[in-house]
Amino acid sequence: MATLMDIAAALDLNKTTVSKALNNSSDISRETKERVLAEAERIGYVKHRRKRVQSDQNALIGIICPEIVSYYYAQLVTSLSACLQKKGFTTLVLLSAFSPEMEKKHLEQLIKLNVSGIIMITEQTNVAPTIHSVPGAKNTPTVIMGLNYESREHDVISVDEEYGIRSIVEHLVSKGHRRFAFLGDDLVGNRLKYLRRYLEQKGIELKDEYVILSDKRNGECGYECMQRLLALDPRPTAVLTGYDTIALGAYRAITEHGLRVPEDIALAGFDDADFCEFLPQSLTSVNCDPEAQCRVAAAILLSRIHEPGEKFTQVAAITPRLMVRESTAGRD
Repeated sequence: MATLMDIAAALDLNKTTVSKALNNSSDISRETKERVLAEAERIGYVKHRRKRVQSDQNALIGIICPEIVSYYYAQLVTSLSACLQKKGFTTLVLLSAFSPEMEKKHLEQLIKLNVSGIIMITEQTNVAPTIHSVPGAKNTPTVIMGLNYESREHDVISVDEEYGIRSIVEHLVSKGHRRFAFLGDDLVGNRLKYLRRYLEQKGIELKDEYVILSDKRNGECGYECMQRLLALDPRPTAVLTGYDTIALGAYRAITEHGLRVPEDIALAGFDDADFCEFLPQSLTSVNCDPEAQCRVAAAILLSRIHEPGEKFTQVAAITPRLMVRESTAGRD
């Protein structure tokens, strides 16, 4: 196992200087800190202080998240903070705005703060290169939370979106729907891919003109896309949206055109936001169980912190549940 003396010998420094550099001491130059962190990363050094973190009630855990405007991300951050605070940890939330460059910057900041662990909520399909590019990050316990995450280099909590979309398709087909549409933005490509796949298996074509995407997000995206969709003839009978706030805007556009949900157009969302039950016609959606995701993520991270020598990675996929409500009723 790599030691402080190994780093000191490689860089021709004394052990005290190396220790201070690893602990971000203010009396060590930035250049020396960077050299020490780079060498520690190269030889796979792990600081033994992490074994004592259980008794440190001021231990800090960083949470990197794309944003907290939307219901889904806000719920994840809230649940994660609650889980970790119960275990005596303080959480620091940094927002990446869906930017890989910002994720890297935040990782660098958290490593400099000498955090006990990191939970990264990301839309990247492989954030491993980002982690490897930050000195010291590879040796900091890190759990990835991502709907579409594919890498197996780190502990990962994901959601089986494919199962969720299949559940919606099965439900709507059973209600007699054959003309489907999809409304979304550039963050929901996998959901569109799965929709195409399962409609094709049912012998149903998802026409290109019925797939409407926008560079806007949330309600504005849904409202704009539905306006364009309603101009088509014939209209689809079932509309799936990338997530629930898109469905919210779509619902408004449908009613403004004098149409009814679900009699004229069945409408479904994804994520099961808290407002779904309270629309004039409650919204059918897919519940991704954010609280379960957070409990598992927190448990894995804490095990990494308290047992830093553990080598194998853990991968968990949460199975979502279809919440059938009034917005997709009828057509039996």
